[in-house]
Amino acid sequence: MKTDDKNIIIGKKYSDLLAGIICLTFSIVGLTIMDKSQIMTWVIIGFFGIGSIVLLLKFVNLNNRFISENSKEAKLIREKEFKHLYSTNGLFNYNEIGFELMLNGKLTKTKWNEINRILAYKVDLLAVDEICLFVDIDKERSFEISESTKGWFVFGEKIREIFPEIKETWEFDIAIPPFERNETELYNRNKNAV
Repeated sequence: MKTDDKNIIIGKKYSDLLAGIICLTFSIVGLTIMDKSQIMTWVIIGFFGIGSIVLLLKFVNLNNRFISENSKEAKLIREKEFKHLYSTNGLFNYNEIGFELMLNGKLTKTKWNEINRILAYKVDLLAVDEICLFVDIDKERSFEISESTKGWFVFGEKIREIFPEIKETWEFDIAIPPFERNETELYNRNKNAV
């Protein structure tokens, strides 16, 4: 995060510094006393060398300012970032009748009443799951977005607002049980037509 011409780094300053120094020490020891004719020596030197660069580089930049993870300032920054993420339109531009979105490199305008169906599902990313939406507009137009897509939260609110038949709790319903796809049709124009 950048504020007041400073890059704010939230984390453990001293543990990162110590780890960087240890990696640098291993690299120097490897260069001075290990048998350089063996490939494993170069793998070890490379591993710890890259580690030391990654860990120590942030200390060289004078524009970096470190703050503790548990500090009041860090909490305010995380809250501000979350509010921005939750309120940004991201990839979408909305109007009264629909939205615009870049699809396959071109700006596509879509009216809400053109959407044929919306499918929700979950992708297993090993350690976590990610909820996704597949929006089917017509034969030429469809798109997928996920929780990591900029504008996810606003789009989710918009579809609940436009399509009242979509359950308020659909994200929770998809999320549980964990690590299963849980594919669910949230909206189908043909089924929902009166």
